[in-house]
Amino acid sequence: MSIVATVPDVSGRPTPSIFDRVFPRLRPSAICIGAQKGGTSALSEYLACHPGVAPSKVKEIDFFNCPSRFARGVDFYHSHFPRQTPLNRGRLTFDITPGYLFGGQKAAERIHGYNSRMKLIVLLRDPVARAYSAWNMYRKYCRENPEWFSKWVNRCDQSRAEHQFDPRPATFGTDFERDIRDEIVLLDQGRMIEMPLLALGQYFKLLKPYFELFARNQILVFSTEQMQQDTAGHLRRVESFAGLSSYNWSEKQLAPRFVGGYSDPIPPKAAETMESFYQAQNRELFKLLGAEFPWGRGV
Repeated sequence: MSIVATVPDVSGRPTPSIFDRVFPRLRPSAICIGAQKGGTSALSEYLACHPGVAPSKVKEIDFFNCPSRFARGVDFYHSHFPRQTPLNRGRLTFDITPGYLFGGQKAAERIHGYNSRMKLIVLLRDPVARAYSAWNMYRKYCRENPEWFSKWVNRCDQSRAEHQFDPRPATFGTDFERDIRDEIVLLDQGRMIEMPLLALGQYFKLLKPYFELFARNQILVFSTEQMQQDTAGHLRRVESFAGLSSYNWSEKQLAPRFVGGYSDPIPPKAAETMESFYQAQNRELFKLLGAEFPWGRGV
């Protein structure tokens, strides 16, 4: 019999193979829950350089925020992490999925149900700059495949039970200010629009469920701007928080990885609209965190 063979138990479920029992999957020591376009890809690349880290197979697992994937169970979730081989002995692994922040209450509850002691890492970028960066990314995706968003939603939630979005007009991507105003109208009505820009920057609203379920010392929050200005210092914060040994990153490893791929500035009128939109949310966020970030100053 092959070492990787499995046999069903009395319930009909396959029992772990010898290989699975000898080399089980690592479990995530911490989960980075967001934000989208906030530097999570950069953090993932930095951590992959750390000798104490065994990276997950993919960066964005989308398990706790996607009903269709969550329904496949924890074995499916764990299949995305490396095995506890001799090479990985003592190493930690992470789930870095920015979609968990937008997953809100439901994602927070699922993560808490999975492990109530889980450590959470959050990178928050100035929401105005974040929205503009997302818009540029969405425009690129739409040029390559106009159906990309609906396909993502179908992959994530085949029943559409948790993801209901009003459609964007065919002109989406030609006028940033018009696109954000379209979203503001629907948000004021309590509705969501596809390819959301502003909703993903409502950090207070999105983080609140996590702070209600998890102890404050389980959540590490810092801004993308802070990470850019002092990359080594904030990686040391992540090390200490996650239980990693101290590592001396080389200059080459610490090279900037925050590249947006566009150069046009944010239209001033659109920036003003967004600053006004986020003002109250940012105030509540800073109160929640007990700290302020230098946002809205020349982004």
